[in-house]
Amino acid sequence: MRRTLLATLLASLPMTALAQEPSAEATDFVRGNVLSIFYHEFGHALVDILGVPVMGREEDAADALSVVLTNELWDEETARSTAWVTAEFWLQSASENADEEPAYADVHGLDMQRYFTHVCLFYGANPDARGDFVTEFDLPEERADGCVDEYDKTAESWGLYLDEIAADAPGTSISMDVDPADAISAILGYEVEGLNEKFILPEGLTVALKSCGEINAFYDSSTKSITFCTEYVDYLWGQAEAMNL
Repeated sequence: MRRTLLATLLASLPMTALAQEPSAEATDFVRGNVLSIFYHEFGHALVDILGVPVMGREEDAADALSVVLTNELWDEETARSTAWVTAEFWLQSASENADEEPAYADVHGLDMQRYFTHVCLFYGANPDARGDFVTEFDLPEERADGCVDEYDKTAESWGLYLDEIAADAPGTSISMDVDPADAISAILGYEVEGLNEKFILPEGLTVALKSCGEINAFYDSSTKSITFCTEYVDYLWGQAEAMNL
């Protein structure tokens, strides 16, 4: 279980260049979604590097790994916080796009589908302690009834490949290409440190935080790199503001 030093780590670093000090709720929203998005892109990296077979959409598999890692790497309080704000992210995104034609041809699922699957999987990982996810996020009873089975199958499927790269000593396969002086870089650096303690990959993987000219985070198989765009971070702050956090 990951140690809970992240809040202490971030306390001494400015989270954003906004004119006003962001609220604790807004900071948690951005932090949590940076984590879940990074885990999603790590899923794409594992599919490529480990040759993980995906039956269905790879985006769905990456979403599922994000929940598995959130559940398995963190203490309950941090895992709940991360999963909670990620659900809020998908709900807010769905609300923003409600007037647009659904992107049925997209490689991603619809925002509301991703929202309900996220809530279901996280609830299913520990139903005795997470019943409030069902009620607060309006997960239909008929879906909730199958969430334990959904999570168990997901965790077992990903676990076959996570077990292959499990390490008893810190690994060095994942490297950083970010400025450690700001809080988002610190979040990503903390995650790289944690993943290197748990996994050793057969190929190197680089993580970068930089301006991309677009709101995005992506894995590039040609360079074996995960890029988290600063524009995406700005977008998350904007979402937090739109939600009055």
